[in-house]
Amino acid sequence: MQVSIASLVRNEARQVNGYTAAALVKTGAYSGPLVITDDVNQVMGILNEKDLQKPYTLIIDCISDKPVVSISQDIKEVLDIMAEYQADHLLVGEGDQIIGTISKQDLVVHLKSAVDEQSHVLHELAHDLKSPVASVITLMNLLIPDLSTHAFGDLLRQTQTACQHVLELIEDMLLLAQMDQGQMRWSDAGVNDLLSECIQVSEVAAKNKNIELNYALAAPSISIYCDRLKLRRAINNIIDNAIKFTPATGKITIDVRDNQHFAQISITDNGIGIPEALQKHLFDRFTTAKRPGTNGEPSSGLGMHISHRIITKMGGKLLFESKEGKGTTFYLDLPKYATS
Repeated sequence: MQVSIASLVRNEARQVNGYTAAALVKTGAYSGPLVITDDVNQVMGILNEKDLQKPYTLIIDCISDKPVVSISQDIKEVLDIMAEYQADHLLVGEGDQIIGTISKQDLVVHLKSAVDEQSHVLHELAHDLKSPVASVITLMNLLIPDLSTHAFGDLLRQTQTACQHVLELIEDMLLLAQMDQGQMRWSDAGVNDLLSECIQVSEVAAKNKNIELNYALAAPSISIYCDRLKLRRAINNIIDNAIKFTPATGKITIDVRDNQHFAQISITDNGIGIPEALQKHLFDRFTTAKRPGTNGEPSSGLGMHISHRIITKMGGKLLFESKEGKGTTFYLDLPKYATS
């Protein structure tokens, strides 16, 4: 959605005659966006901080060429123009008239406020939806055994699967809201214990798809400092992805290594791999790299973004290498916990 700059235009900028000595501005006699005029008070341009670095005597000689933006232009377009001209302030026009100035800081603050408000609304919406969707899933669980041979049995199972996907998306949105607010619960944890819990959760899905799941834990176990629940979520997302994109009778191998200052977890599959064109978008929020799994499993496009956010928030790194048709390996580098 495009939002114009109209509400952010200021008309109180100080005006300075262009034939004034530049030294007056450079010594701090004036501040802030400076609209430069001639002897008959016609606007000649606007002075930015970068302009003051020029070694000229008069202000008029310091002015750099900058476009006048229209009051109807949208925020993103104006920010792009500011970046191109390295300008923190621009003149704003309406028709043939200069009506004020626009500040980069005002645009950024406005965008941040809009994003914060959107995040708040999404958080409230997700929170309100979670309980009723979970209730529908519970009802499906009660009905399906009794109606497994009924004509509606398949329809109920499809409904249950769809609701489960919606619930997972809601939980992803709530987790992102927590991350945006910086909510973390730090503690030390053993990598072996943490990984064992994740593998236990994923074993059923792997077995249902006839995928071989192998793992080798560290000896001795390595301690890390993390938000245990969020890190479990990050690891489970990656293992779930490996299962999702590995066909039946495939293989997934999980390994832990002590890599000096990091504990490195590698998760390797021999699945369908990630096309090269999609790899640069893999960690994007609501990524365009999302695809259905080999059995048509749905994807929200948030899982890998969440894993990347969690791991980098903990001072770690999430890297991968993949070849289409051959498989993928993810590397999780997690800082070791200093015990002394």
